[in-house]
Amino acid sequence: LCVLAMSIEAAEAAVASSGQRVRDLKAEGAAKEAVEAAVAELQAAKATLTASVEAALASCAEGTPEYDVLKAKLPAAAKPKGKEKKKDDAPQNDRAAAKAARAAQRGAKAEAKAATKDEAVLGPNLSQAEMDSAEFGNLFIQSTHAATRAWTGVKELVPSLAGQQVWVRARVATSRKQGKSLCFLQLRQSMHTAQAVVFAKEGELVGFAATLPRESVVDVFGEVTLPAEAVASCSQSAVELQVRRLYCVSRAMPELPLQLEDAARSDEQLAADPSLTRVNQDVRLNHRVIDLRTAANQGIFRLQSAVCEHFRGFLLSQGFTEIHSPKMIGTASEGGADVF
Repeated sequence: LCVLAMSIEAAEAAVASSGQRVRDLKAEGAAKEAVEAAVAELQAAKATLTASVEAALASCAEGTPEYDVLKAKLPAAAKPKGKEKKKDDAPQNDRAAAKAARAAQRGAKAEAKAATKDEAVLGPNLSQAEMDSAEFGNLFIQSTHAATRAWTGVKELVPSLAGQQVWVRARVATSRKQGKSLCFLQLRQSMHTAQAVVFAKEGELVGFAATLPRESVVDVFGEVTLPAEAVASCSQSAVELQVRRLYCVSRAMPELPLQLEDAARSDEQLAADPSLTRVNQDVRLNHRVIDLRTAANQGIFRLQSAVCEHFRGFLLSQGFTEIHSPKMIGTASEGGADVF
């Protein structure tokens, strides 16, 4: 009986907590689905309390003080009304089953609605021949269709293009959603960046843009405009791209092994603020393809390229001929273990 009493106390606490949650949600004007879910939770807690009390009543003699105390703990709909009312137990059980079925049906509808919304945000899958049928989506590129689009590089986005509509292919450096109808994308191509503005009061274009993972490759069609203030965070600070159409060509993983802003920090910045994330050398080498996108690594390779270009130009001007000697040999190459 002590175990049953503890079970009843826990069930009563669950009923009180669920009831308070329902009242709070109604007072806050919460969504209908949230209120219905809280009501279903309350009904389940009441059913648990009823089962616990009925189990305790079965172990007590009717008419004893303990029996009366336990009977008072039953929810109103579950209290016995006397022997002459026992014939009504079946209709009550039917009503409880109907309520549970309706609650399950509402839950299934809510899940289906959420799944449909997620599918809409992820966007439709399109081929190049079908891309004109939607203003956003996931574009699958194949060599069966010749593209006729003229591309504009990010570094070519300058104020003289104001008012013109251009196609740009770049990576999503950052994505920042503000409200339901506005999202800012920072597009990066090589070492150049530009801000793209996605604004739409209807449809899922903004939601699609906001869910694009960082480092995803996108095709953007938009109009070049001049912002009222310079975009300090971008290299092309004098222009913005008002997005009209947006297609994801290559979607990156939602969680990357390292973030470019972490890998791009200098030793001085890390020493000044120990709370900043440090990307260790083994992580950089294991994910070199991402690490090479930092501005420092891009600058190193450009310096190497420029030096080689100048050496090549000078030697060619002196009558030298550039050759490429064979690098493949028939036997294993000598390694450090063989030398030492």
